[in-house]
Amino acid sequence: GWLLQVTSECARILQQGGVLFLQVGATRGPDGHSLYPIDIMLFQHLQAMGLTFQSRVIWTIPHGLTPKRRLAERYETALVFTKGPAPRTFNPTPARQPQKNPGKRAFKGPRKGELSGHPFGACPTNVWHIGNSGHNRKDGVTGHPAQMPTELVRRAILLYTQPEDLVVDPFSGSGTTHAECIRTGRAF
Repeated sequence: GWLLQVTSECARILQQGGVLFLQVGATRGPDGHSLYPIDIMLFQHLQAMGLTFQSRVIWTIPHGLTPKRRLAERYETALVFTKGPAPRTFNPTPARQPQKNPGKRAFKGPRKGELSGHPFGACPTNVWHIGNSGHNRKDGVTGHPAQMPTELVRRAILLYTQPEDLVVDPFSGSGTTHAECIRTGRAF
């Protein structure tokens, strides 16, 4: 109920080319035991709101709780949707990773012998290896059970916004998004 209302409002206020980056995990089902992946629950709803699917980001989590009778969850997802066919802003450089073979050169063609990789790193992927935040980390906020890592928030902000753009976080939580907006020169 309330999550559908919030995502509907986000879809309504997005400008043309605006991006909805919705990081979600899983929730308990009506029986209180089974798990439901929130991204799957919301996918068709977001499409019905007129948004265009761009990507599903997988955030790998290196450690966490270990359940007794199922696999341990070590990732969460983020849905990336736009209002319109493509994002107004896409800055790949903040999400680039070092090249696996930085000295690799083109074998043939007009660039034969030249370095073949991008000078700032490999093309960003939809799998992000970012450590947890939490109560025992320097970037953790005591008392919040599900704080997002600053790097996860920063990467999304830098990928899809320009300085002075407005970033809306309806789930403000511990204020990680707000802090990263201040650090990167975005309004929130």
